[in-house]
Amino acid sequence: MNTNSTNKKASLSEHSIFIRSLFFSACILVMILFMVLCLLSINADGATRNPDSYEPNNDAQSASTINFGSVYPTIYPVADADYFNVSAPTLGTMTVQVTNVPSDINIVLYVYGPNSTTTQRAYANSNSNGGNEYVYFDCAPGYYIIRIYDYGNDNSNTQAYNLTVTHVPVSPDIYEYNNDFANATTISTGSHYPTIFPSNDNDYYNITFYEYGTLTISVSNVPSALNPVVRLYGPNSTSQKAYADSNSYGNSESIYTDIVPGYYYIRVYSYSTIDFSTLKYNLTITFSPFPPDIYEPNNDAQNASTISSGYYYPTIFPTGDVDWYNISFPTMGTLSVSVTNVSSRLDIVIYIYGPNSSTSSQGYADSGSSGSSESIFIQVYQGYYYIKVYSFGNDDFATLAYNLTVKFTPVSPDIYENNDNPQSAYTVSSGSYYPTIFPTGDIDWFNISIETQGTLSVSVTSVSSRLDIVIYIYGPNSSTTFQGYSDSGSSGVSESIYLALQPGYYYIKIYSYGNDDFATSPYTLTINYVAVPPDPWEPNNDFANATLISSGTYTPQIFPKGDMDYFNISCSELGVLYVNVTSVPSSLDIVIRVCGPNSTTQRAYVDSSGAGYSEYLYIDVLPGYYYIQIYSYGNDDYSTLNYTLQISYMPNQPDIFEQNNDFANASLITPGAYYPTIFPTGDKDFFNFSLPSQAKVYINVTQVSSRLDPIIVLYGPNATLPVILTVNSYSSGGSEYLYKELGPGFYYIQIYSSGNDDFSTSPYKLTIETNLPTMHNDAGTGADAGNNFTYATYIPFGNYLGNISDEDVTDYYKFDLLPNEVVYVNFTSPVSGSCYLYIYDSTQYQETSTYLSNSATISIAYSSYQPYFFVRVYRNSGSGTYFMNVTHYFFQNDALSDGDARNNLSLANDPSLSVGSFDGFLCYGDTHDYFVYHLQPNEAVYVNITTSSNLDIYFYMYNSAENIVIGSTYVSPGSSYSVLYSPHDHHFFIRFDKYTGFGTYLISVERWGFQND
Repeated sequence: MNTNSTNKKASLSEHSIFIRSLFFSACILVMILFMVLCLLSINADGATRNPDSYEPNNDAQSASTINFGSVYPTIYPVADADYFNVSAPTLGTMTVQVTNVPSDINIVLYVYGPNSTTTQRAYANSNSNGGNEYVYFDCAPGYYIIRIYDYGNDNSNTQAYNLTVTHVPVSPDIYEYNNDFANATTISTGSHYPTIFPSNDNDYYNITFYEYGTLTISVSNVPSALNPVVRLYGPNSTSQKAYADSNSYGNSESIYTDIVPGYYYIRVYSYSTIDFSTLKYNLTITFSPFPPDIYEPNNDAQNASTISSGYYYPTIFPTGDVDWYNISFPTMGTLSVSVTNVSSRLDIVIYIYGPNSSTSSQGYADSGSSGSSESIFIQVYQGYYYIKVYSFGNDDFATLAYNLTVKFTPVSPDIYENNDNPQSAYTVSSGSYYPTIFPTGDIDWFNISIETQGTLSVSVTSVSSRLDIVIYIYGPNSSTTFQGYSDSGSSGVSESIYLALQPGYYYIKIYSYGNDDFATSPYTLTINYVAVPPDPWEPNNDFANATLISSGTYTPQIFPKGDMDYFNISCSELGVLYVNVTSVPSSLDIVIRVCGPNSTTQRAYVDSSGAGYSEYLYIDVLPGYYYIQIYSYGNDDYSTLNYTLQISYMPNQPDIFEQNNDFANASLITPGAYYPTIFPTGDKDFFNFSLPSQAKVYINVTQVSSRLDPIIVLYGPNATLPVILTVNSYSSGGSEYLYKELGPGFYYIQIYSSGNDDFSTSPYKLTIETNLPTMHNDAGTGADAGNNFTYATYIPFGNYLGNISDEDVTDYYKFDLLPNEVVYVNFTSPVSGSCYLYIYDSTQYQETSTYLSNSATISIAYSSYQPYFFVRVYRNSGSGTYFMNVTHYFFQNDALSDGDARNNLSLANDPSLSVGSFDGFLCYGDTHDYFVYHLQPNEAVYVNITTSSNLDIYFYMYNSAENIVIGSTYVSPGSSYSVLYSPHDHHFFIRFDKYTGFGTYLISVERWGFQND
């Protein structure tokens, strides 16, 4: 082995390793240097940055000077602003555009100048990232500064944007410099082609005219960038005469006006001072001379043109022209003036002055419409008059002549004149007349005499369309005492008036409303008077002269106008008064007033229906006299026809619980059912009941009249205060109930109608129930009533409570009875049970029996010649408390006999009937009445029988031999039966048998005559 060779190889190997290491280190250094260079070329956003060659240009002082064309700067870094300087060599327009904007840059563009870094000339910012911006403006020679930056200065981008600036020179306007009156360009008629450039440019022109005529100024071919305004000034001044401005861009404008000799200024500009256009507009001037008006000068009264009836063709020219005319009339008549063929530019007005005056206006016509014809028609007197014609406002003209037509017509005299006042009134009677309302302000007075009360009809027909006729009538015997009038308020319409009048002379006044017109044609005046027979109930026009009446039917009149009918009726006891007015004439709106008692204080009033309708009034009354007043509402009408007055006074069946109107007089009751009434108006019912121990109490008010809104108030215990409970559902005719658990003691119940302003004759049902066991206390005796006739409980008349049950099925009571006395037995059965009610005479003969259940009520009238009677209550089912009232009703007075009629033929001679009307009464215990009538020789009589609504009977008639001649004739309740009887006998008998019910009957005997066969 060669050692040197080996060492050499080892040395070469180490050198090779060193060289390789050095090469490898150099490569790494190159790579690191490359990466640094790359990093230095990357901006903060990671993009590769191209250097902006226009920087630094961050303010106006360092603005980069550029030429027209395109450059490509950047907004970099953040808050970078680019300023550029560009020069306009001549007048023209400049466009600045920024495009290719990076998506995160919101460009703001400003332009300042000329020759200024602070005077803003243009601005653009669409407030959109990546959005392009654009400005276009007129420019003068000089330099302009362009400023571009990012809105908010919070973004940058190395991507370049495009900035393009262009300049277009503008040719000079040959009419400039003409921006004010002093530098106005003198022009003539024809066409001209100026420009509105630059912005805020005003073009003034001067033109002269040497004669009258019309001028048309037209601005057309208007660039869309302009909103043109045209103004005309003059003559010979800078005072504006006319202008045109439709306020629309690109629109044409024109002025058409009248011209008088002189020089004028024309001004043309765009409404907004920032507008301009390099395009020309067309200005066209046209002048047309106008031939003279042959009636001029006639601009005032002193220079008025004299005319007569005929046709004329003047003009309103120039603006402000007024045409005056003068015309004379030899007599009184009418003048018609009309202006037709009117230019649409004119709003014609006509005035007429006179007579013999240019300031005393007689009338005018002005419809207020341009282009409309006008006319006026007036009456005139002898003398001269002025006619004045002009356009309203004196602010326009027309080259077109209008047609003026003038016509005068003499008028024939009115044969009824002079009748312009009451002193010279023309005397008339029934018939027709043909006067005229002429001249304006004419009033026609007429006088008519009326001998007796009656109706007067005055009508005016054939009325001219010019007249709004009014008729007045005064009297009697006076020209100032107003009686009535007619005025429909319409022109050309007939008028008529119809009045009821008392004897005397009357004045008729006829005129046209406002006294401001007339008519040459006569109207027709028709007068008709008709006498009216007197009302037999008159005079009854006040309380002092009220007509005394009773129940019945009457047929008075409301005549004449303002008539009031007063009547007086006496009511003997508490009851109800019905007043019904029917068959009302269509002209009357009837009012009924009732005053009293015993005074003229209004008690009730009704007026609800209107003209021609019936009225009805229904009130409760106390004993005393009452006034009934009937009239037509407003006292402004009347009728010759009768109305029907029906009066009915009915005494009210007494409430057995009265007087229970306060705590001190409260009616004592126990559980059961009762039937009181709220009568009269304002009535309050107080009741008192006791509880021996705690109990649940139910109080119910039912069967309520629709006139009442019941309220229940419960007081106690043992005092009138406090109020324990009040119930009211606020419903008329509705039931009310109260349920409460109460402790021992006595309590008060108050029942009344809400408002205390109504009443009802119908009883309501009061029910009181408890959960306590029933204790015997029949008729307040503290024990059970007797169970047979022998042990009947003997008590006086009054109100009583009793009980029946399974253990107590029957109660007997005994009552005294005076001769000829009639009593009422009122009975209410238990709430939850049924029973029979019997009445027996003193011989224990049963007079009647009635079945009742569940609080049913019955009233029975009873009379007998015997000294006492029995009442028996017999239980059928259930149990509970019943209520019984026995009260004196009256003493019989059949046929004025001071007692009861006899009950058989043998006793019928007393009472003896005579010619006339008589009352009788039948009831339980008194079921037969016999009467005798003594005849004169050959006498024939009518016998009439009428029953009350609660009684039906059988009627019999016997001859003197006591043989039946008319047998068993049934007469139903509330009906009548009549018979003519001529027996050739000394006397005859009449017999009445009660069938059902009880009540009054009426018998009347009327002598028909004497036979003379």
